[in-house]
Amino acid sequence: MQQFELIAPCHFGLESVLKDEIYDLGYEISAVEDGRVTFTGDAEAIVRANIGLRSAERVLLKVGSFHAETYDELFEKTKALPWEAFLPREAKFWVTKAASVKSRLFSPSDIQSIMKKAMVGRMSEHYHLVRFPENGAEYPVRVFLKKDEVTAAIDTTGESLHKRGYRKAAVKAPIAENLAAGLLMLTPWKPGRILVDPFCGSGTFLIEAAMISAGIAPGMNRSFTAQSWTNLIPEKLWEEIRQEARSDSFSGPPGQRALPSQEVRIYHHQPALRRAADIRNQRRRKISGRGASFRTAGRSASSRKNADRAHRALSYAGRALPGARFLVDVSDHFLCGRGAGARLFRRQKPQDLQRNDQNLFLYVSGAQAAKTPAAGPVAPVPAGTAGRGSKRGMRIEITDYICDRKSE
Repeated sequence: MQQFELIAPCHFGLESVLKDEIYDLGYEISAVEDGRVTFTGDAEAIVRANIGLRSAERVLLKVGSFHAETYDELFEKTKALPWEAFLPREAKFWVTKAASVKSRLFSPSDIQSIMKKAMVGRMSEHYHLVRFPENGAEYPVRVFLKKDEVTAAIDTTGESLHKRGYRKAAVKAPIAENLAAGLLMLTPWKPGRILVDPFCGSGTFLIEAAMISAGIAPGMNRSFTAQSWTNLIPEKLWEEIRQEARSDSFSGPPGQRALPSQEVRIYHHQPALRRAADIRNQRRRKISGRGASFRTAGRSASSRKNADRAHRALSYAGRALPGARFLVDVSDHFLCGRGAGARLFRRQKPQDLQRNDQNLFLYVSGAQAAKTPAAGPVAPVPAGTAGRGSKRGMRIEITDYICDRKSE
């Protein structure tokens, strides 16, 4: 089969997770860059990557790369790429996105227009057509410019891979599914261990964790742009690999029953789960800290009052689950602003944080706190003690972090 060079963009900080996923699929990686992993594979690799990758944003088919500092260079070198090897004569093609970083050519609209003209010129010479019908399959092109190096690729995915197909209604301030899955794979949590998400919102972390435990392929129930590329990928290949993914689902360790996605949805909306959402109501006899990963939220903590609340929530969790690791979702102003959050974390904040980070995820652990009763809810922490790292509170120690900055 013909070999292709494929590019999988991801959130900054998740490159190692995505690299491991690609290796697990059995493909060779040729380059790892910020927010992007490049690997080689055939038509089957395009299908398996789209259906099976959890942390990627999309899968791109690389056409070529070159150096360009002027628009004349951009036109001539784009025209020199072998577009006819990927696009049939009836193809509908356009440059859907152009991103430029530290390059002399920086206008996305101009880059898109010039590259489209160059592609039409190349296709006209090959197919001997003046005008193209463009009534066939869609071939959206994405272009990246970094330090004057241009990379042109065709998008095989369509809608971003974070759209798994199970979320039918939009919710307020959701986290992207691929980011949630990547963060889970970075934490100590593994299938079979307890995962507690008291601030679950729409349940993205829990659903992604259940899908990982059950072996449910994230792209099994959605469509992709490349499904109509019969000139490159046999149509039956998509159904064969989907069927293979369905047969691999729910195959957990002996004696363990996997959790189908339907049960995840039903369980998430049970009133009992809603009643247990307050972190202060967690009981030590029900949850073992050594086997649990805990997620808590500190976003919208720009004010002193909200920052204190977020830190007290960590104190409650630290006392209820000594030894557990926590994944804290905060915003950049929680660490870098002028409120109480800045004072709480001032000495430990990572030096390379940027003020324009959309989200910031911290991995923190709490020192062993004073002993609490074996059963019963944790007693409230007096106001003003949590932030000072007292024995009654939780001593915060940042062990790792990841910034949610999307790739180009």
